[in-house]
Amino acid sequence: MKELIIAAMMIVLIWGAVGLDAMAKSENQENEQENLGQNKGARIVLLEKEVTLFDENGNSNKKYVVEYKESSRLFDEVEKKVFAELKVKNINEVSRKRLGRELNEGLAKKIRIKNLQEPELKFLDEEGKEIKKIKLSEPFVGWSPIKKLSAVVSANGKAAALVSRNYSENTGGIRLSIYNNKGVMLYEKSYDTDIPGGSTPELAIADNGVCAVLVSIMEGESTILYVYGKTGEQIIAFPEEAEPEVESEFSSPRDVAAISSNGRYLAVDIWKIYEHTTTHFFDTVKKTWWASGGLYRVISIDDEGLADVINVPLPPGGGNTGRKRQKLDLKR
Repeated sequence: MKELIIAAMMIVLIWGAVGLDAMAKSENQENEQENLGQNKGARIVLLEKEVTLFDENGNSNKKYVVEYKESSRLFDEVEKKVFAELKVKNINEVSRKRLGRELNEGLAKKIRIKNLQEPELKFLDEEGKEIKKIKLSEPFVGWSPIKKLSAVVSANGKAAALVSRNYSENTGGIRLSIYNNKGVMLYEKSYDTDIPGGSTPELAIADNGVCAVLVSIMEGESTILYVYGKTGEQIIAFPEEAEPEVESEFSSPRDVAAISSNGRYLAVDIWKIYEHTTTHFFDTVKKTWWASGGLYRVISIDDEGLADVINVPLPPGGGNTGRKRQKLDLKR
């Protein structure tokens, strides 16, 4: 039991560190911002992690404000050093030799990763200089009509999607805003509804600006998947015509698992009443979809429709069993 607890702590620590893309090396905030995205062209970065590195005496000698992927890269570098100290090669050896506690202690002495209280969406020019900044999760000062909730940035840093809640006129509506890497808002969508869980929406945006968003209906009990093209045209709405009263037939999207860089292929986990959650795959060009019959952790989808996945075991009678990494061809 003790080993299970240690293993769980180890998994939380590892997953809590998982990744983003541009590092802001710092002794002070100004230098961090100047280093962001240099030599990468005009791009968008979402700064949401603070990473502190410690020397052998436990003193903080480096601090970074970074994107998610960059925090993962820094964590991986430190983890390799701890592996070397423990004389193991990978996490499987750690588990086999029951060194979970030693691994966690070694990591805690060398690195600390925490979420920023106020993440920032930054737009950088060709030289990495900031041209625009949008703060997320802004605290209320008195009464504010707009509350920014979350954002995602495309893998190439050329497009971003921002969701905010509009408290004006007591609507409680949600607004989706799409930006290019110049800081120009390309289009907006508004929804007179709430979002899944009442807090953070599910979002994904492709390199070319194709965006997928889950919007809740029925006071948060169900959701609809919307996919928009580069200019804001609606490509997909799933379920296309939701009829909540027909509960046995009602499907509710729960999670946007992955999107290809060209925006054509999309993986979404969908729950159906009286059934298990399974992964569905969408072709946004053909405007079609198919149910895989199983639940998958989707690592990536390439532009040709080949998905790199790990199947998640379902209860007996629920579809795929066992756990293995495989390739799925999404072309239909």
